[in-house]
Amino acid sequence: PAVVTMDSDKIFTALFQPREYPLDITVNGGGSVEETVVEEKRKEYEPGTVVELNAVADEGWWFVEWQGDLNGSENPQQITVDDAKSVTAVFERRDYPLTINMDGEGNVQEEVIENPSKEYAYQTVVELTATPAEGWEFAGWEGDLSGSDNPQQITIDGEKTVTSVFEREGFDLNTSVEGEGSINEELIEDPSKSYASGSVVELTAEPAEGWQFVRWEGDLTGDDNPQQITIDEEKNVTAVFERRDYPLNISTDGDGSVSEEVIETPAKDYTYETVVELTATPAEGWDFARWEGDL
Repeated sequence: PAVVTMDSDKIFTALFQPREYPLDITVNGGGSVEETVVEEKRKEYEPGTVVELNAVADEGWWFVEWQGDLNGSENPQQITVDDAKSVTAVFERRDYPLTINMDGEGNVQEEVIENPSKEYAYQTVVELTATPAEGWEFAGWEGDLSGSDNPQQITIDGEKTVTSVFEREGFDLNTSVEGEGSINEELIEDPSKSYASGSVVELTAEPAEGWQFVRWEGDLTGDDNPQQITIDEEKNVTAVFERRDYPLNISTDGDGSVSEEVIETPAKDYTYETVVELTATPAEGWDFARWEGDL
């Protein structure tokens, strides 16, 4: 109260103004709060002012709840400022799945390189290392990763799906021919691609006309034909062919003899395609009449 001495006429005026109350807004996490005055008595935040609060999450965050003088997760929400108020908007990072598929045999190791709040939250950086199984090799990434760099990092800023592609290790099957003929290769079992590790190939030796298959040499042995071989490393196989031998039977009708002289022999006497000159020599008192049979 004020004390006044009444020694003359006095005029007094008592001045009143609305109380003002602070509305303290804090943010927990990534986001902001927009304030809109819904109902204003005379000026902002006087007693009875109604303020609407709208929680706006940053990219990669989401609004969870209000704390303090507001509660619940309704957004936006109104508050009446009839006293000092304190409100906290709680945001949390969004979580995104990182789905990893495998094409082939192997595995992918995940290592979190940078984690802003918790595993696989928004902007988490994950390093993926593809490890092929024995007999397989890493071919590349598909989906939300590409290329063949290994290891490779991925930033989780949304739902991600990555496929690591493995292929069986490939090995050469070198075939050669000794003599005249060919080798027919037939893939019996193909785990992933032609002549990959574990492929089973059936080899059939096919001799040319007048030749015969003798044996296999190198990484195949024996004379079984056809024969199968498993490609678990580089292989070298040789098919050995030899010329067929044919008899030349000569007989005489009457008195005389036939002398044989080899004119051209591709490999050895009387093998296939050997050219032989025959000279008929009649005995005394005889003369040569003709050839019969294959001549």
